[in-house]
Amino acid sequence: WEGKRQTIHQHEKSLESKINRYEDELNEIERQRKEILRKAKKEFATTIEKAWDYLTKTALQKDGKVGYVQPIGERAIPGQKVGADSQANFGTGAFLLAACEYYRYLQKK
Repeated sequence: WEGKRQTIHQHEKSLESKINRYEDELNEIERQRKEILRKAKKEFATTIEKAWDYLTKTALQKDGKVGYVQPIGERAIPGQKVGADSQANFGTGAFLLAACEYYRYLQKK
């Protein structure tokens, strides 16, 4: 019995060692993930701000309509110019989706 007990004890130590190693690896991966996210937020913050400025100061019209919307599917013409009067129903939905994501971005900032 003593031999079996020692074997079990050795297996337990081996498992504890593996668990500790895996926990260390997971902690390192989590640290790396946070660093990647921190760098990405810093790198793209300017782009996000410029995009939001464009949406709110250029695309959003004084009458509440969203302009500069490219037609979809077969109605899209290569080289077609879009302007303040280029509107479509899905443009409003896209604007609202962008607003929700921008809000979430600001909450985490």
